[in-house]
This record gives sequence, structure tokens and C-alpha cells, in this order.
Amino acid sequence: MRREALRRAEAFPYADSLSSVMDSDLYTCRPETIVKEAVREMTRRGISSVIVLGPNDEPLGILTETDI
Repeated sequence: MRREALRRAEAFPYADSLSSVMDSDLYTCRPETIVKEAVREMTRRGISSVIVLGPNDEPLGILTETDI
């Protein structure tokens, strides 16, 4: 199964670097942020995810539209 996933990934048609398709203006929040506030900001920005940062600004996780 893992081999199949790798084969599909290698067959992906895009050869661009990640920097060419990503938005560098990230929206981040802290774990204590209220979900409703994060969702409101995601909606306002027209984005589908937020990076959750720890006390030393290290990424702890990601909250996505699908999670909600």
C-alpha cells in the first residue's frame, strides 16, 4: 500500500516547487484560541487552514476546514 502511494505521488503532474504554489502569508494561532475565532478568521481571509503554534513558535499542528 505504501509503495502504491509513493507511485501515485511520483506520477503527480506538477513539477513546480512548493514555493511556487504556496501562500507565504500564513495565519497562525495558539492552542488556547477559541475555535469560533479561528473559523471566523479563516472565513475572513478565504483560507481553509490555520497553523497552531506552541510557546516557542514551533508548529504543533494544523486545523483545517475538514476538521471543523
